[in-house]
Order: sequence, then C-alpha cells, then structure tokens
Amino acid sequence: MGTGKWGAETLGEEKRWLSGFVKKQKVKRKGKEGTYSENVEVPSDKSNIVFIGDGSTKIVVTAIGVTAQASELWIVEHSVNVKADGFVAKYMTFENSATPEQGQAAAVVSRSNLSVFYQCASVGYQDTLIAQDGWQFYRECDIYGSVDFICGGALAVFQKCNLYVNLPDHVFTITAQSKDSLESFSGYSIHNCSITVSPETKKANKTQMKGYLGRPWREYSTVVVMESFLDDILVPAGWSSWEETPLNKLTYGEFNNSGLQHCSHLR
Repeated sequence: MGTGKWGAETLGEEKRWLSGFVKKQKVKRKGKEGTYSENVEVPSDKSNIVFIGDGSTKIVVTAIGVTAQASELWIVEHSVNVKADGFVAKYMTFENSATPEQGQAAAVVSRSNLSVFYQCASVGYQDTLIAQDGWQFYRECDIYGSVDFICGGALAVFQKCNLYVNLPDHVFTITAQSKDSLESFSGYSIHNCSITVSPETKKANKTQMKGYLGRPWREYSTVVVMESFLDDILVPAGWSSWEETPLNKLTYGEFNNSGLQHCSHLR
C-alpha cells in the first residue's frame, strides 16, 4: 500500500472513486508526499484525468513486475498503465523496481492520445516507458533505463528531458520505436534533451557504458534527435540494427546536437 496520502489509501481506490465521473469531465487529484506500492490503471472510459504530485522526488508510484510472453500476446506489468485519452501527470515518479536480470519491466505504459507528462520521472531498466499509441508530450522529465527504455508506436515529443543510462557494463539502447507502416502517425522527436549517465551512477563507471541512440522495433521506425546534448557514452555508429528488421525504410535523424558524440557525419 505504501506511505502516501492521496485522499484514498491507494491509487487503486482512486480508480474506484473516479468511476462515478463521466468520460469528458476533467478530474484533478493531488497526491501527497510518499510511496504508493501498487499497479495503477487508468481505464479507457475515464479520459481527462490529471494526477498531480508534490514533486517528482517526493511522490513515487512503484511496482515490481516483468513482461511475460504468452503465445502471441505480451502481458505487460507496470506501475502505471494509462489507457484513457487526455491524461496529464505532473511532479511524480513512476518506478518499476524489477532488477535488470528480470528483463522487460515497464514503469509507464501509455496508450493515451493527447497526453502530457510534465516534470515526472520514469525509472526502470528495460522498456521503462512504453509510449504505445496516440500523440504524447513529455516535458522536463527524467527517464532512466538501459535497454529500449523508450519504446512503442506513439507519436511522441520529448522536450527538455534527461535520458539517463543507469546500468554499467552493458550495451544500452535508448529507443525502440515501432512505426509499422508509412501511413502511421508514429515517431519520436527528442528535442533539447540530455543523453548521459544517471546521477546515481558513479563517474568511474562511465567508461564502462557504451551504446546506441536506438534500434528499429519495426521497419518504419522513426526517431529524430535535435539540439540535444549527447554524452560520450554513445558509440560512433550512433544507431543499431534489430535482428532481421530491414534498414531501408526507417528514418533516423540528427540535427544541431552538441557534446562529445554529436558528430553525426560519422554515422
């Protein structure tokens, strides 16, 4: 249950409280400092929900869960799963405390069209933030991970965010964008962001961290990184491949970046 106070003992109880509101009504709920240890889901029929915390370091929604494959379906464990459109989160941390060895473990799964995350943190290792569907905006957020830690098929903008790599002795990949057709409104714009090691990672480990801006989850994978700081943890190649995914249809771009690995002419 955790230590936080949200006007209800758990965020799950908040979902039951929200069940009385009509779909188009905007509802704001403010959480108090503390840790909420649970899995939270905002169902698709409850649009325009706003979660506001006391600060991204003061209110934490945390869960332990990994992603298991059953037949052709992915069962995603998460701390927060947003299915409703118009969702807004401010000043909160969403964390999946699964270990790196446990594999895929999302902190946030968002299928919310016209959604906004502002000054939030998403903490995990693999598949930390699954930006799956719709148009999504992330502003001044901290996103931590090591493998494909921003992934999915949304049309998403990340602006003034910190993308933190947090696992030494491991080849990291930041994005795994999954645009699957030329007609899809899908792709990531990473603008005025910082790509570096996490503050919690000792600087001595920085030399042991090397990896890529991304790899294509689907053949039309689209990512543009512009006017951002790229630390020297990136390998000169910049981008990686994914098994049998062809490379002739994807779009990966870089523009006017800075830092020790901004030299896109080497890509």
